[in-house]
Amino acid sequence: MEYLYKVYRTIRSYFTLKLESALNYYGVPWQHVTKGLEHTELVEKRSATHQIPVLQTPESSDFARYILKLMQSTYLNYLKANTVAVENGRKSFVAEMYGEAVSYKSLAYREESRQMLIRWITHQSTADERKNVRPWKSGWSITG
Repeated sequence: MEYLYKVYRTIRSYFTLKLESALNYYGVPWQHVTKGLEHTELVEKRSATHQIPVLQTPESSDFARYILKLMQSTYLNYLKANTVAVENGRKSFVAEMYGEAVSYKSLAYREESRQMLIRWITHQSTADERKNVRPWKSGWSITG
C-alpha cells in the first residue's frame, strides 16, 4: 500500500506522538519513516528545517488544506509574536490561540527556522515551487 502521508522521525518524541495521534484521530493513512542518513538531505531540503517530526503530504488533499488553514489561523499568531519578542529581547510573550490569550516563552530557534524557510523559498526552491508559495497574510513578508 502506498501511503500518501509520511512522518519522518528519528525517535518517538512528544511532538511525533502528537502528530501521529492527530493522523490516527482524523483517519489519515500514514506511515512512519526513520529520517536516517538516507533521507536527511531530502527531508531537510523539502521542510527547510532539521527538526522532527516532518509530515510529508500530497501536494493537494483535503487534510493538507485543513492543516494549512489551521496553521494560518493559529501558528502564524504564535510565530509573529515570538518573532517580535525575540527581536525585542523579551523572554516571554502572549499570543491568541483558539480564541484565548496564551503566554509562551520566546525561543530564538523558532525565528531561525523561519529564516531557514525564507532562505529556501528565496534561494533554493525551483520556479515551480516558488509559484506555489504564497504569504499567509498580507503584511507578513516572506523576504525577511
